[in-house]
Amino acid sequence: MSGAFDIRSFMDGYQHEQIFYHSPLEYLPGLQDRELWNMDVVLGTSNWDICFDANIKLSDTLEAKGIRHWLDVRKDRQHDWPVWKEMFPHYLSRIKFN
Repeated sequence: MSGAFDIRSFMDGYQHEQIFYHSPLEYLPGLQDRELWNMDVVLGTSNWDICFDANIKLSDTLEAKGIRHWLDVRKDRQHDWPVWKEMFPHYLSRIKFN
């Protein structure tokens, strides 16, 4: 449910390979793991979310790789507990157990 997806802006110039592996917008374009195409990714955000643009960028990255995902944008909602309370049960209901 929302996210920055690129942690470099929080690192104050610090460089380490782990930054790359914690920034999906950096490592996803180069991944070829077939399991990516078996995932059901949900990006939950709102147009008032402080990370809205990051969610759009990740959606675009997933789309470019042909990875199935759903960009769920809640219109005119605050990035806060009331919208998360709506999202969480809905997303959990999508989990399929074998």
